[in-house]
Amino acid sequence: MNITNKIAILLFCLTMGLQTHAQGNDSTGLLNLYNEEYDVVLKVDTEGEGMLVADHELYGRIPGFLGKSFNSFYWLIISITKKGNTSEFQIVNDYGSEDLIATLTPQNDSTYVLNQRKGSTIKLPHKGKWQKLPKQLTFQRKEQTDSNKKRPTK
Repeated sequence: MNITNKIAILLFCLTMGLQTHAQGNDSTGLLNLYNEEYDVVLKVDTEGEGMLVADHELYGRIPGFLGKSFNSFYWLIISITKKGNTSEFQIVNDYGSEDLIATLTPQNDSTYVLNQRKGSTIKLPHKGKWQKLPKQLTFQRKEQTDSNKKRPTK
């Protein structure tokens, strides 16, 4: 076996090891949630070291984000406080011009409700206009797929 083949095998093994490690994070508090009606994703690391958000690495690791599928405008979760089974978030838009406090409460193993408590109203780009989201939004747990692996990851 020549050196090129050995390097290729080593790189393959390293890549597989990193992918296995990243997939293991789902069991340690990584929530991948989706609201089909508004096409909104909510990704939250409730217990880990946070995540780097694609095109927003300047902010470093943060607890999570809310945004549209296939859009790079996000509302960034900058802190999480747990109160029983409810998590309270401080959220800021990626321009830093608006912020709010919201809570995320599990209804069961796969359904979560986000309530905007005080501060700005969440608005996201939609077909060239700003779409306001309702104060209460229900999310379903979503499994990580190839289509949303392009989204921010840990």
